[in-house]
Amino acid sequence: MKKNLITLGSILIMATNAYALDKVRISGYATAAGGYISDRTVGASTFAPAPGHDGYTQEDIKFQPDSVAGLQVSSRIADNMTVTVQLVAQFDNEQGAVELDWAYMNYELTDDLIIQAGRFVPQLFLYSNTVNVGFTYLWITPPSEVYDQAPMRYTDGVNFLLDHTFSNDVTVEASLYASNVSQDINFAGQLFPSKFENFVGGSASISNEYIKLRAAYVQTDMSSTLNGATPAASFLATAGNLTNPGLDNIEGIKADGAKGKFSTVGLTIDAADIIVVGEYTVRNIKDSIVTEDTISYYGTLGYRIGDFTPHITYSVLETDFKDSNEPVFLLDPIAGTSTQVGTVGGIRSSISTDTETVIVGLRYEINSKAALKFEYQNINASPQEINAPIFFSTREDSSANLYKIALSVIF
Repeated sequence: MKKNLITLGSILIMATNAYALDKVRISGYATAAGGYISDRTVGASTFAPAPGHDGYTQEDIKFQPDSVAGLQVSSRIADNMTVTVQLVAQFDNEQGAVELDWAYMNYELTDDLIIQAGRFVPQLFLYSNTVNVGFTYLWITPPSEVYDQAPMRYTDGVNFLLDHTFSNDVTVEASLYASNVSQDINFAGQLFPSKFENFVGGSASISNEYIKLRAAYVQTDMSSTLNGATPAASFLATAGNLTNPGLDNIEGIKADGAKGKFSTVGLTIDAADIIVVGEYTVRNIKDSIVTEDTISYYGTLGYRIGDFTPHITYSVLETDFKDSNEPVFLLDPIAGTSTQVGTVGGIRSSISTDTETVIVGLRYEINSKAALKFEYQNINASPQEINAPIFFSTREDSSANLYKIALSVIF
C-alpha cells in the first residue's frame, strides 16, 4: 500500500510538472556582429562621439558594439493572466552586462484590452518592442539618428494595451502608459545616473497586410547628475537657469527638473517584394544643459529578390537649441578656486552634432529563423558652433566609413 502511495504521489508530481511546463514558454534571440571603421576624420577636441560611431572609434575590428542576446520566459498563470520576464545581454565599453528589460504581468480584461503592470519598453518607435531582435528588421541595428533620441531603455509602471482586428483585416493598436524609471544615460560619451518621473505617453497604429502607420507621444520630468562631464573629470557649475544645478563635491552637477517631450510618426510598406520604412521624430528638452531640440528622420527602401533583400537608408539628425551666454566655471573643490571656461551655449555647442548617414545593406534569409546581414555606412557629422567655449577648442566636421556583418537568429 505504501509503495502504491509513493507511486501515485510520483505520478501526481510528474503530472503537475508536465502541466507547469505546458504553461511556460521559453524563447530568445541573438545577434553576433562585427564591424570595422575606416577613413575616420575627427575635428579638434571631439567632446562627444557622433551617432553611429559608438563602439567603433579605432581602425580595428570590433565584435562587441552590436552583439546582443536575449532570453524570454512567459507563463500563463490563469486563463486571463500571464507573467513575462526578459533578460538582455549586451556589451558596455567591451564589458558584458545583463539587464532586465522586460518584467511584467498582463491581465486580459477582454479579447482586445490588456492591462500591463511592471517593467516594459515604451512603444515610441516602429521597432520599440523588438529593437534588440535583429531578425525583425533589415538593418543590423535601427538607424541611430532616430533610435538614440530616446535615452531610456525601459520604464516601470502601468500600460493599457488595445489590439482589435476588424472584419476587413484592418488592425488598430493603441497603448497608454504612466511610469517612472531610474537608469544611467549616455551624455557626451559617458554614463550618468538619471531619473525620469511622471513619464506619461501613448501610441496608436493602424495596419493591414501591407501597410502600417503609427504615431507616439511621451512627456517626462528628467533629472541627471553630471559628474565629471569634462575630459579632465572636473566639476562644472553655472549661476544660470539650468534648473538650479546645485554644485555638490561628490555628485557634481545636478540638472533637475528638465522637461522632455518626444513625438514620432512611422510608416512601413511591404508589398510586391518592395519594402519601405520611414520614421520622423521630434524631441524637445527644456531647462537643460544638453541639446534642447532635435529633429531626426530616416527613409529605407528595400527590394526582396528570393532570399536576398538589398536595401538603402538615408538617416539625418538635426539639432536646434537656444544659445546662452551664462558663464560656466571649472571648480577646484580642494583649493576652493574657480575659473570660467566658457558659457552654457558653448558647452551645448560642444556636445551637439548634426549627422547624416547613408546605409547600404544586404540581408540574406538563411532559413525561417536566421538571417545574415552585410552593411556599409557612410557617416558625416557637423558640430554646432553657436558660442564656442574657452576650455574646449572648436570642433570641426568629422566623417567615417563603417563596414558591418551580422548573424541574427530567433529561437
